[in-house]
Amino acid sequence: MPEQARVGYCFIANQNLKHKRHDLMNKRVFLMITGLSPQIITETLYAYYVGTGLDDSIPTEVHLITTTEGSERARLTLLEPVTGHFHKLLDAYSINNLSFTEDHIHVLTDAHSEYLRDIRTPEDNTSAANFICEWVKKFTLDDDTQLMVSIAGGRKTMGYYAGYALTLFGRHQDQLSHVLVSEEFEGNRDFFFPTRQTEIVYSHTNKPLDTSRAEVTLAQIPFVRLRQELPKNSLVARLGFEDTVSLINTSPEELSVALDVANCTVFVGPNAVHLERIDFCFYLWFVERLLNDIGPVIKPYDHDPDRDLAEDFLGVIDRHGMTMLISNRTLDALNKGMDGGFFSSKRTRINTQLSKALGLSVGTKVHIQTFGSRGQSTYGLNLLADAVTVV
Repeated sequence: MPEQARVGYCFIANQNLKHKRHDLMNKRVFLMITGLSPQIITETLYAYYVGTGLDDSIPTEVHLITTTEGSERARLTLLEPVTGHFHKLLDAYSINNLSFTEDHIHVLTDAHSEYLRDIRTPEDNTSAANFICEWVKKFTLDDDTQLMVSIAGGRKTMGYYAGYALTLFGRHQDQLSHVLVSEEFEGNRDFFFPTRQTEIVYSHTNKPLDTSRAEVTLAQIPFVRLRQELPKNSLVARLGFEDTVSLINTSPEELSVALDVANCTVFVGPNAVHLERIDFCFYLWFVERLLNDIGPVIKPYDHDPDRDLAEDFLGVIDRHGMTMLISNRTLDALNKGMDGGFFSSKRTRINTQLSKALGLSVGTKVHIQTFGSRGQSTYGLNLLADAVTVV
């Protein structure tokens, strides 16, 4: 490569990850959203391969999301067997083990599953967001796959959706990047990547440019990971982009909660959380206090069982015909009163189960909450009574 050809590799933030090494990933998928400029794909791949110099930092598979016209341009300019610039890039820099075929080009569809030629309406925009979100979610389901998303191509809104979808579903091994091309080559339809030898392309002012002198910089972009905020079933359900964002942004006042006594299950919206019998009864106790406007609970002391709290709790179990479902050992202990250890262990286990099943964003909103300050804490549900039902 001539001395004047330059490539940069810029880490905006250095993240010391104590997780599975990226070079142990079975598959590293590079996903890009493009419009009418397929050059951005070869420019970015060049930056990965030539700029990093690290085998464990380069993709093994390329996937493209685009419109029908973008698909045709990518097929003709990149994948055509003889003149395609993707193949030229592989040949020029002896790149192996990189898969990119027409099957890896995913054409955007509208709400009626018709291919989109362009994104012109708000409806098209929503469909594109859902389409991108679904593919990002799909690629992050396999723990042995690393997803590398670029926001460099396509319309600005498409880059935003790609980046935000990775924020929603991305894991520790996934990456977000942007590629920067030297100004005189940026947007030039005849430039696809810096060449080893001098090749001439012309600027929009008809100025000759030597492609071997082009500069390409790959910037890794840090991003917030919200995957743990989502319910587990949202990772496999066909939730669209707007629905997923709405799920995270749901306020406690907007949640509907239903308790299925027969099955010891708490429903939060469409999401079901099955609890152990004693844990379900404990949560049901707090729900009944909420529905009857009794007020929060003062936690009993660890070695001073509270008979009144135990009696109130056992009354809930009895009213719902669940006494026979509770172990005699637990009933015998509660007949002597409820102590702090019992109270804390049940609250912690219930809150953990709710967060695990519903994601942190939703789960914490239906937790048995702590109110007040240390030494004066009380416990209850921060929900609207009108939104809670017991079946």
